Amino acid sequence: MVVINGKNILKVFGLIMLLILTFVITNYNVKNTNKKEIDSMQTVALPTNNKTIIIDARAWFTR
Repeated sequence: MVVINGKNILKVFGLIMLLILTFVITNYNVKNTNKKEIDSMQTVALPTNNKTIIIDARAWFTR
């Protein structure tokens, strides 16, 4: 015979709620990642007015 007390009922209820929440969040993320629309556009900053930008690509310990 299985005896279910209050603590075990709360544990089972909490586990079921956690599983439902996990399913809802993953389902929401899957729907949003499959959208074909582009919400934002990537851009880059380009130098203007004939200015030269020099980027030092050496490691910090070789300077």
